[in-house]
Amino acid sequence: MLLGDILNGKEKSHLVVIHDNISQSGRPLLYCFVKSLLKSADYVHALLWDVPTDQFLSAFDPQMRERIFCYDGFTDPLGWNLECGDSDKHVCTIHQNSNLAQIVKSKLNSDGSVSNSGSVIKVAIVIDSLSKLLVWKPTSAVCSSLYQLYSSSSTNSQTGYQVVQVVCLVHSDLHNDQSLTAVNFLASSILMLTHENQQQNTDETVSWCRLLHKRKTGKVLKKVESITINDEYEMTEHEEREWNASCSVKYNEPVAEVDPTQNLTFNLKLTDDERQARSNLQLPYMYHEKKTSEVTVHPSGEGKVFYQPDEADDFDDEDPDDDLDI
Repeated sequence: MLLGDILNGKEKSHLVVIHDNISQSGRPLLYCFVKSLLKSADYVHALLWDVPTDQFLSAFDPQMRERIFCYDGFTDPLGWNLECGDSDKHVCTIHQNSNLAQIVKSKLNSDGSVSNSGSVIKVAIVIDSLSKLLVWKPTSAVCSSLYQLYSSSSTNSQTGYQVVQVVCLVHSDLHNDQSLTAVNFLASSILMLTHENQQQNTDETVSWCRLLHKRKTGKVLKKVESITINDEYEMTEHEEREWNASCSVKYNEPVAEVDPTQNLTFNLKLTDDERQARSNLQLPYMYHEKKTSEVTVHPSGEGKVFYQPDEADDFDDEDPDDDLDI
């Protein structure tokens, strides 16, 4: 299925945006992407604004934590604590005014994740979440930072690293449509979690996800999938459907057809007596067999013209062409 292909890397995507809301959290799906990226990438750099680093790292095994580098924007987002230092080599403190692209680039260049043998190191970037930045900064500045983060996905022999994918979480119910449209324009994969069809499912662990995936060829795939995520952050796909107008109607409850002729102040239908009276009505321009007329009633194949001259007519009985020699 499409979501599994994006998660496992079969469908290439440079920027994945996960939209959640207050009733459907997207963080478990984000953790699924982190676990999958640790299998395909060498390191994962996580920019954390909504959760502390300890809570984020506790979701993964100790072996995985060694390859996760965190940027802590949760502890001191405004940069008021001047004495705050980086006690852990896997944690770097960031603020709301930090140049994220420059900090990540500097950390990659100075960290041991850059290979000295000339081989390119694959790095993935995770943002939890993008909503804080959209609240603090203009949408254009946030989109510019996103572009700078994933634009390094092309191999650069001078830097020695390659950003293979950027995955970010957005709380869509906190932002207007203009901001979400701008972020979605940059994304190659848009995942929107919803409670669609939830009333038909007795299992509350089943979630529905709307997917819009843009391939490099220009083809756009739109699907709707039902998924479940266990405590180990392993995703299971159950059902996949097409995301279109008929699909949306199918998910909703059947809508009863409304008769527009009900509750009117006038009658649009005819009774049997009214239909009979209409059929018996003789209109003046219609032909009627019972009507007797000298003009209209004649035996079949015969015709006659009647002319009654007026008093003012100058009628001459003589032939006007009598003097002509024909």
